[in-house]
Amino acid sequence: MKANWKWVTGILVSVLITFYSYPPHGLGWLMFVGLVPVFIAMETAPTWKAAAFRTWLYVFLGNSAICFWAAYSVHEFAHLPWLLSYPAIAVLSFAEQGSWPLLAALRFILQKKFGLRPLFWTPLALLFLDVVWPKFFPNTMGNVFYQIPWLCQLADITGVWGLTALLAMSNELVAMLVLRSWPRRELLRHAAASMVVLALAFSYGFWRLAQVRARMEHPDGTLRVVMVQPNINAAFKVRAEVDKGQARMDVLNQTIKLTKLGLGLAPELIIWPETAYPDTYHGESRNESNDVTLALDKFAYQIRTPLLFGGRDQIGNDRFNSLFYLNIPGVGLLDRQVYHKSILLELAEHVPLGEYIPGLVSLVRANGGTAYAKGSGPMLFDGPRGLKIGPMICLEGLYARFVRRIANLGADILVNATNDAWFGPGMEPELHFYLTTFRAIETRRPLLRSTNTGYTAVVDIDGSARMKTDLFNEVAADDNVPIYKQMTTPYLVLGDTLIWLAGLYAALPFVMRRLRSRKRKTG
Repeated sequence: MKANWKWVTGILVSVLITFYSYPPHGLGWLMFVGLVPVFIAMETAPTWKAAAFRTWLYVFLGNSAICFWAAYSVHEFAHLPWLLSYPAIAVLSFAEQGSWPLLAALRFILQKKFGLRPLFWTPLALLFLDVVWPKFFPNTMGNVFYQIPWLCQLADITGVWGLTALLAMSNELVAMLVLRSWPRRELLRHAAASMVVLALAFSYGFWRLAQVRARMEHPDGTLRVVMVQPNINAAFKVRAEVDKGQARMDVLNQTIKLTKLGLGLAPELIIWPETAYPDTYHGESRNESNDVTLALDKFAYQIRTPLLFGGRDQIGNDRFNSLFYLNIPGVGLLDRQVYHKSILLELAEHVPLGEYIPGLVSLVRANGGTAYAKGSGPMLFDGPRGLKIGPMICLEGLYARFVRRIANLGADILVNATNDAWFGPGMEPELHFYLTTFRAIETRRPLLRSTNTGYTAVVDIDGSARMKTDLFNEVAADDNVPIYKQMTTPYLVLGDTLIWLAGLYAALPFVMRRLRSRKRKTG
């Protein structure tokens, strides 16, 4: 019992450090040693199942600590009491970070059963497993370093997952130095190799940050942008989307009112957030409110400024969560470009198997549910002055591989339109913001983030916020967004190549062991 309390206490200490590494606390530097108790629990586990369970307990509790938004959303939109809403956190966290317990099980088999300790096996295995493990909310542990600018620059090589691997390497090394459970020669070999990697990583981070910031001092131009943050209550937006009358017009008028305040700033582009327009826009829907559509058309003709906004589109029976780009090229002309969201939230936006079970989507919609069709993938808008705009909606901004595809299409700037009202007042809006900033580092493209309730921001190519609004404010925020000649990064060129190579390296000891076993049996 006493031995159990030791590892349980250690796990709780790591959970606490992890929690304080995320916003608003930002103590990410502690995570270089914050997971030492987790690795000690792995190393001292008597079986691979115990190693997996101990590690699962850590990620389950850690994920639960930062996912209060799940309970808030259930309470707010399903109208359940708080007591019945909290289990949503456990449901979400149960398998969300399954790459860690899987790593622990494989590590136990490799080291305890096979007696093998290949250099960098743990960080490289985690690098691969963390990428391929399916997640509802694609967070990785390396995001805790969001407050350390020079360290974040490593993301332009492997994506933010490389920081997760670095974290795993340092914590495993310190844990083994504490336990001294490895042979001395083995321990020294791993320590020396890890120190070299850390030195190279830190040196690259400082050098790359200086290089990028020198480039930031001389942009190739600017784009005057106004982003409207209407701060419309989430529940009211839901009512407006199902109401065909005044509620839809009220939402539109609130956004137009703030936009008019921003027109005095002479913007070249105006951006509204996800679903700012509470209707389909010139879609094939019998439920579209013609008065609302005509009101937006009239406003677009009046301002004659390109407008990028979130709304819904419908083609046949397919309904899409969409971004629209409106431009008025001449008198009586309206140029409409549309992007359909491609990565949908299961259950919240997309009905699993809805494409294959006749009538299922119609049934969900008839009972007040949301059932969007998936878009065809990344695309670009033709923006002001020939600039290419890479649109993405909400959590698409957390998928590095998806944003990489947008950048490689030739995007000059990235636009992430989102509605974070459903997160509530906790840490999640700030967490969502900082997680998204890594996309600017990985692609070296300016990122414009437009939200309903905050945080609306302009993120420069080093990941820093040039402009950032407050939470739950009505504002028309402006900035002269710097435009750069398109830069390239190792991540843009190589993509997941390094990650797949890491997976092959991690699998190699198991494959070789299997081949030797077969050879002995046949020999």
